Amino acid sequence: MESTRPVHLRFRNPVLRRHLGDDRTIGQRAADSIARHAGSWAFIFIFLALLVVWMLFNGGRDSGRFDPYPFILLNLVLSCLAAIQAPVILMSQNRADAKRNDLAEHDYRVNRRAEAENRVLAQILGISAREFAERVEREMKGELMTDRHPHLSGEEARGAKR
Repeated sequence: MESTRPVHLRFRNPVLRRHLGDDRTIGQRAADSIARHAGSWAFIFIFLALLVVWMLFNGGRDSGRFDPYPFILLNLVLSCLAAIQAPVILMSQNRADAKRNDLAEHDYRVNRRAEAENRVLAQILGISAREFAERVEREMKGELMTDRHPHLSGEEARGAKR
């Protein structure tokens, strides 16, 4: 069943909630939309078709053509499009980079917290942090081997890896 809550409230991760919420400005939404559509194959094919139609219409000998053969107006339009489209796409990429950086920073903080918790658990168990990490690693390898070879038990999987 689909949740009726807004998408940015469905996640517990504060970084995801902040970035999935639509707190973008109109310019940021426009930049994201332009980058999404201008970077697609559909845009390339439609634009290519428009260029071919433009050239066929204006390349003929009709008197109704408005941009004769060297297609100076077409060159101007393409130059203006490139001059506007490139910075807009870069703005969208910068926003995506900021999202990735925030997620990486959040992952780092979570990993540091887990490392601290592992040290505490190792102290509670009365073993060194290195020995605790080795035990966890052996256990994880056993789980991976069991996932890859479901017919093996946990001990057999750990023995098969050695």
